[in-house]
Amino acid sequence: AAAASCVTATRLAKNDSTITQCVPNASTPHELHDATHRVELGQLFRGCLGEAKILRRAVASEEARIWHTQALRSLTGLDNGQSVCDGTLAETIKIDQGSPENPQEPVPLYYLAHSDNGSVTMREAFEKAIVDHPSEIEPRLVEIHANQTRQKDRYGPKGSFILKALAENPINSFVLIADIDIRIFQPLAEYIQYYVLNRGRQVDVVFQRDDDFSINANLGFMALRCTPEVQRYFATVAKMATDYAAGSRSKYPVNGGDQKIVNVHLKDPERIPSLPRLRWALFPSELMTRSIDQQRGALYKDESLNVLYHVNDFGANAIDPDKARNTKVSLLDVSERQYRNKCAFFKAQRVEASNAAKQLAAANSLIP
Repeated sequence: AAAASCVTATRLAKNDSTITQCVPNASTPHELHDATHRVELGQLFRGCLGEAKILRRAVASEEARIWHTQALRSLTGLDNGQSVCDGTLAETIKIDQGSPENPQEPVPLYYLAHSDNGSVTMREAFEKAIVDHPSEIEPRLVEIHANQTRQKDRYGPKGSFILKALAENPINSFVLIADIDIRIFQPLAEYIQYYVLNRGRQVDVVFQRDDDFSINANLGFMALRCTPEVQRYFATVAKMATDYAAGSRSKYPVNGGDQKIVNVHLKDPERIPSLPRLRWALFPSELMTRSIDQQRGALYKDESLNVLYHVNDFGANAIDPDKARNTKVSLLDVSERQYRNKCAFFKAQRVEASNAAKQLAAANSLIP
């Protein structure tokens, strides 16, 4: 913790003259970067720690304890040691991060689907799982009738689909983009309000987190701000990805699909100078991907916390699209059963604990 405090204290703006030097035997304060990707750690913090604050000096443990006690009381009305886990995130800790200039009701949720029978089945399961009221999250289907014979055929339609969503909504409003290999379990509106709308102009894109070992972005579920810069970003990404799918290999500094291009740029913007730099962040892992689910040990899994589940693998170009889709549907069905079973298990536990407490209270009342 002490080492982390010192590292944090040295990561400041380039022109900040108020830095407290705390690294032993170090030279003048400097901006820290991720060693492999040359990304400023401040951007990485914004990507994964939405509530983190970068302090301008190292603090003693007693100072930290006093600050947390005061912050907890001011945010929740609770004293140190009391639980903040009863109630929803928005109801329990109300942190003012700045309201959006144009509150959105509803937030459009765009999803793309082919018209073949297999895709219709997956699409209907996706639509059935949406639990938000349309006044909060409004589903908007974009259907395409072209045959997808290869996995890489999806790059062009998805790029056009994203640009359509950005173009037909008001400037600076947000749209949600979702793949249909997702199963939703809980309302999304609270998470969108907290992690997207409440940030106002602090972010241009909020991505789903791809895996548990990095802060790589996943394009299967994301919130996009409707601005010309975001449109230009995804138009360029779509052009690079479709050219790659068509066989071009040397035209661009990065060869690969849309998600690879985006993650390379987020980590090393100078490598793709044609893309504008966006302010980005990640949703929490309750918006689960199968990669995160597989990487976590059984000790750390609690399926009842999943807000949604995204089968983010089986997308390799060598896999037959029909086989990939069938596998995804099966895995989504499994994830839904696991969520329902875990919720039922915890509900039964709560009922059992409540009954035991009542029996104990009744027995104590008989004691003279």
